[in-house]
Amino acid sequence: MTPDTAPERRTLADRLQKAGVLTHPKWRAAIEAVPRELFLQPGVFLPTDGGRRRPVTALGTDPKEWSEIAYRDESLVTQLDGHLTPPWAQGRRMGGRSRRR
Repeated sequence: MTPDTAPERRTLADRLQKAGVLTHPKWRAAIEAVPRELFLQPGVFLPTDGGRRRPVTALGTDPKEWSEIAYRDESLVTQLDGHLTPPWAQGRRMGGRSRRR
């Protein structure tokens, strides 16, 4: 069962409104109504030190942590090179290419 993320959506809308970037009531209503995590399946690539990206999957992450990731006030990368998604990524990535040591 998917956890209820309505509180996280309201909190994100509050942060965006306080920052002055959410100025129209219809945009706020959209943020509060649409579960952002549904668009992040199967996972995301989170930035790490040195410009690399680390794959994180919804199924491999604690639901509370996944909600925190989904409702960050930042853009999230869901694909590299237009097709590579986190479940298929091995190790850390930079851009769309793997760095071997």
